[in-house]
Parts: sequence; C-alpha cells; structure tokens
Amino acid sequence: MKRLLYYTILLSISSLLLLTNCKKEAEDTVDCAFVGLKVDFSYEYNEEPAPVIVNFKNESENADKFEWNFGTDDRSTLTEPSYEYEKAGNYKVTLKGIHTLPNGDQCFLSKTKEIIIQ
Repeated sequence: MKRLLYYTILLSISSLLLLTNCKKEAEDTVDCAFVGLKVDFSYEYNEEPAPVIVNFKNESENADKFEWNFGTDDRSTLTEPSYEYEKAGNYKVTLKGIHTLPNGDQCFLSKTKEIIIQ
C-alpha cells in the first residue's frame, strides 16, 4: 500500500514540473507552478491606413516585469505601451511577463498575437 502511494505522488510532482515554463537559466528548470503567472494582452486602434497608433492593454497576473516586442526592431518594458506602426503589414507582437522569486530566480511566460495594419 505504501508503494502505490509513493508512485502516485512521484507521478504528480513530475507532471507539475513538466507544465511549468519557468527558467532559472537556460539549462536549469525552476518549479514555478504555484506563482500563478498568467500573461495576456489586448489591443485597440482605429482601423485606418498606416501610420496608426496601437494601444496595448496588459492583462497579465503576478508578473513584476514586462518585455514587449512589437514585431519590428522596437521593444518596450512599459506595462501598457502604445506603439506607432508606420507601414502596413502583419506584425507578431509578443508580451513576456516575468515573475521574480524571493531567491532571485525568474519565471516567465510569453504570449504572441498577430496585428494586421492596413
């Protein structure tokens, strides 16, 4: 009976570790399953020809730092930036949310959405 319980618990812990996307360094995984990190965003803009300003709304939870990539060479660390797209095109925007643990390790998740500028 004790062996069955041991294997069940071991399997559950292993499963939790596989679900996390949190990293200490490139090769060391940190267990961040319980920090509640969620990363998401929405955006709005007037659908008119470029140039157009897009306002981003950060809908993340439990992140203390943010890194935006606007699908161009430009980036931002603001929580809710606005960005001017000067040319029409399809842009993949990525928001990376970072949660810093008390020991200094960091957990992160990213969300990417495509914006079509006419």
